[in-house]
Amino acid sequence: MLHDALRQGWHWCAGAIVAALAAAALAALATPGAAAGAGPYLNALFEAVLRLGWFDFGASVISGAPALASAWSAMAASATLTLPALLIAVPFGAALAILLTHPATRSLASPLVQAIGAVPMFAAALFFAPVFGSALMEGAPAAGSFAGGVAPLVWLIGLAGAGAIAASLSRALRAAMREPYCAGLARLGLPRGEILTVYVARQALGTAAKDAGEIVLVLITAAALVEWVFAWPGAGTAFFRSLALHDWPLAAAIAFLFALLRLSLGVAGALASRALLGPEPR
Repeated sequence: MLHDALRQGWHWCAGAIVAALAAAALAALATPGAAAGAGPYLNALFEAVLRLGWFDFGASVISGAPALASAWSAMAASATLTLPALLIAVPFGAALAILLTHPATRSLASPLVQAIGAVPMFAAALFFAPVFGSALMEGAPAAGSFAGGVAPLVWLIGLAGAGAIAASLSRALRAAMREPYCAGLARLGLPRGEILTVYVARQALGTAAKDAGEIVLVLITAAALVEWVFAWPGAGTAFFRSLALHDWPLAAAIAFLFALLRLSLGVAGALASRALLGPEPR
């Protein structure tokens, strides 16, 4: 376990370094004259890399405040949507995964999942905008308030996350059910429900834990699109605005924080999978 933890720690550090270099490359565009040629840009990039040693991305063009502070504030506003959405995504995703795995309901649930997966999240958000988004479009409430139709936005994000969880967990369940020991237990007369809950659940959860980073990426993408469509003052809206207004320090800070979140949850999922499944066979 210690070896795996050290290996995952190394992967996290390497990923964080790459994310920092990418953020520095973006933040360097804010330096006056950086776009004049390769030489000025490389000088600006070197200065941006040095500043990142103190987590200094520069000042936001939009607000004038430090870009990292503005990014943290936007991330906190996004959390008021994504954290409740996660509470929706987990139970609905698990239930849908069981429907997709059970022979009696798999044929009925599959067309529904395919239909949901075929509709991009931004299209769903645009469809529901006239119904739920008027209060947000005209004088948005403070971040964290569920007045004015914010709860349906949480449901949109949560259902996107539920689809990702269901896809991952159903694949893991089907793979676990194909293991030879499950077939042997079935031949011994154990009920399918008992095999699923007692013997298969641990294997499936351990396998699905490896996809934690990808599931969170789906949630983040859905949240960013919903925020932009409904004018919610979160990190997704801030990132799109920063790109449109060439606020490179803010865009770099938000991208860096998103990358660290994705890396951290991916490492946590890998370690949780290792704890549930034990060492991988060599």
